[in-house]
Amino acid sequence: MLYRVVVLTVLTLFVVFSIGIGSANAQNLPSSLHAFLGVHIVRDLVDGGGGIAGDLDLSYNFNRFAITGDARSAIGLSDSIWAFRAGSIGARYYLLEGGFSPYVGAGLSVMQLEQTILLVSQDNIGPGIFGSIGIETGRKSKNRFRLQIRIDRPFFVSQEVIVPEGVTYTGEGNVWDGTFAPITIGLGYTRTF
Repeated sequence: MLYRVVVLTVLTLFVVFSIGIGSANAQNLPSSLHAFLGVHIVRDLVDGGGGIAGDLDLSYNFNRFAITGDARSAIGLSDSIWAFRAGSIGARYYLLEGGFSPYVGAGLSVMQLEQTILLVSQDNIGPGIFGSIGIETGRKSKNRFRLQIRIDRPFFVSQEVIVPEGVTYTGEGNVWDGTFAPITIGLGYTRTF
C-alpha cells in the first residue's frame, strides 16, 4: 500500500511540474548536451526483491533522438543482499516534438552483480542490454524532468546456490538459479548545458 501511495505522489508531482515547466522558457534547443540525475525504486523481476538505485546520464539530444551514456548503481533491500552496477550506451527516440514527450530507449551495457545468498558471496560481470520507456517534460527549456521505467537484462547467469535443508529461503524450490532482471521506476532532473 505504501508503495502505491509513493508512486501516485511522484506521478502527481511530475504532472504538476510538467505543466509549469513545459510551458515556461519555451526556446528551441534542437541539439544540446544534457546531464540527468535520477533516483529509482528497483524491483527484481525474477525473485521479487526490491531496492533503491541512482543514475547519472549524459545525453546529446537532437529534436526527436538522443544518444545516451549512463552509469547506474543499485542496492537490494530484500532477503538476499545484492548490489548492481551498469555502464551503458544507447539511444532514445522521442515520440513528439514538443516540450512534453513520451520516449522509448534501448542500448548495451556492461553490468556487475554482487550478491550474497545464504552466506554464499558471488561477484559477476558481463555484457547485457536494457530497454526503457518514459516521459520527459520541459524539453524546450534548460530544466527538464523525466519519469522512466527501465529493465536491465544481463547476458550472464550467476552460479546456482543450493539451499540446505532446514534453511528458510523465500524463493521457489531449493535452488536459486542465478537469473537477475532489475526493473527500475524513477524520477529525475535534467539540465541542459
